[in-house]
Amino acid sequence: MPNPKKLLDLIYGGAKAVKPAATKPALSAAERELNLQKMLEPSAIKPLRLYHGTNKEFDTFDIDKAARDVNGVWLTDNQGYAGWISRKGDNKNKTGKVMSLDVEVKNPMVFDIVEEGRRLADQIGVPEPANAYEAQELLSGGMGWDAVVSDLAHEAKLKGHDALKLQRFDDNYGYETTAYVVFDPTQIKKAAPDVEKAAGGAVSMQDGGDPAEQMFNFNPMAAQAMRQERIRREAEEAKRYKSVMGTTPQDLLRRVEPPPAEMSALPLSQTPTTLDRLA
Repeated sequence: MPNPKKLLDLIYGGAKAVKPAATKPALSAAERELNLQKMLEPSAIKPLRLYHGTNKEFDTFDIDKAARDVNGVWLTDNQGYAGWISRKGDNKNKTGKVMSLDVEVKNPMVFDIVEEGRRLADQIGVPEPANAYEAQELLSGGMGWDAVVSDLAHEAKLKGHDALKLQRFDDNYGYETTAYVVFDPTQIKKAAPDVEKAAGGAVSMQDGGDPAEQMFNFNPMAAQAMRQERIRREAEEAKRYKSVMGTTPQDLLRRVEPPPAEMSALPLSQTPTTLDRLA
């Protein structure tokens, strides 16, 4: 059993009390500032390995040539997706390159697309989206997904963030990725030689990531199959919607947009819908 006197001495500071530990002198203002600067040095921030797909020839990024709607550089964590992007748009030869980059992102504004879509669904009382594609459709409403990203990018810049990070992003590639919009090109450094992609050729894998996974992600046939399945599912949903509401979302949009010239003479009820063209 402990000696009561010793316990009292320890509690009330008697002769046997434990001496307080010696305290270190406080750092001066200059020392505190020096420590802060060390923490904020670029070398203290581990760069992200990201990718940029393009069919243009350049080695450095110019903000004046970046996407105007977001005023920044689009990057992705998925090399296969970057390769897919490089062969889109006005790229008639379907060739391109993937730039492997080290990117310093210190303070991104993070936007989880699926999470935000589910939050909005709960607020307006509709079924929650099951994936990124459905979430993007819900979040964009009638203004289009590009407009949503543009608003998010401008919000991120106004709040002092150095990038916009879009988690669980789906650009009809067939797989969800993480996309970044980086606002300052000085954050971006080339990490390895570009990977060239010739039409129909194989894609070389850069260091980093699992090669088998990258090859699967780059498989255009798999991505096309998933897109076709998505189109089929959307067509079925449109049929169910029309059976209940008597019209389809495409019909409602067509009443706002002028019909093609060859259809202008037809009554609206006889104008083919997107669903009719797929049938």
